[in-house]
Amino acid sequence: MRARVLIVDDDEVYLEGMKELLEDAGYLVDLASSFDDGKQRLREHSPDLLIIDVRLGAFNGLQLISTGRVRIPAIVVTGFDDTVLRADADGFGASYVVKPIKPAALLDLIEQKLSINGHDSVAASHDIIEQHAEMSGAQVVRDPD
Repeated sequence: MRARVLIVDDDEVYLEGMKELLEDAGYLVDLASSFDDGKQRLREHSPDLLIIDVRLGAFNGLQLISTGRVRIPAIVVTGFDDTVLRADADGFGASYVVKPIKPAALLDLIEQKLSINGHDSVAASHDIIEQHAEMSGAQVVRDPD
């Protein structure tokens, strides 16, 4: 069974690029462009992984991690390297990634998060990764294990 990933970000272009990258890698992808839409999709679809932006209008994307009844593995993607937000994400068990991020690094991190959760995830091929340009560049900050 393919892993279901919910991506919540208010940047429509970024959402579409992420959707293409993850679908090409074999994931089922749901998109939400606002905090409220993300909250609703979390209730309806029970994703295996959540990828969220920190800034979602008046809300903080980290609030989506805490709203669910079940803790979902999460990756927080942001353009701002903030030590407080990084600590908050860590407190929720989420990885904190600063944009820009290379597709290969993101796919590796997704695999890691899904495997920790015991989910059989899809390994992305190098052909798929090479087809995509950097998703706004790349700097991945991994969880210390």
